[in-house]
Amino acid sequence: MVISNKVVSTDVLSPDELAILTGKKYHGAQIRELNHMGISHRTRVDGSVVVVRADLPMDKPASHRSARLVINV
Repeated sequence: MVISNKVVSTDVLSPDELAILTGKKYHGAQIRELNHMGISHRTRVDGSVVVVRADLPMDKPASHRSARLVINV
């Protein structure tokens, strides 16, 4: 978002960012795509979709869990 030539970061995705993320233009299609991707979202009264940046997988810290395979011979 640009306000008076300054870039302002918000905690929610803009409609353009949501369209890029989902590849969809219409709210219903965006919701289906978000559900398919497992990204949590909210729906406003007017039907528009809200996605919080913190809910995006790329913004979450990587898990440091590791798997070990043990073969007993």
